[in-house]
Amino acid sequence: MMLAQKPRYRDIITALMIGQGGEEKLTRIPVSFPDEQYEWLREFAFRRHAAMAEVVREALRQFRERVDPQMSLPMEPRKEA
Repeated sequence: MMLAQKPRYRDIITALMIGQGGEEKLTRIPVSFPDEQYEWLREFAFRRHAAMAEVVREALRQFRERVDPQMSLPMEPRKEA
């Protein structure tokens, strides 16, 4: 009997969200990468002695600043209904 296999490169990325008081609230999200991107990210993080999640957070921050500079302003957390 074979057990069901989990996706090979499924990682949990912790997304950064700045709260009202300046404290950081981290939210976990499941993210899947193609094999090539996962291997590059794993090796890059290893060489830099950093967590893969930290590398992804930095890349997202840089992408956000480039795509929409207005987005660099502080965000208000979503209000729960």
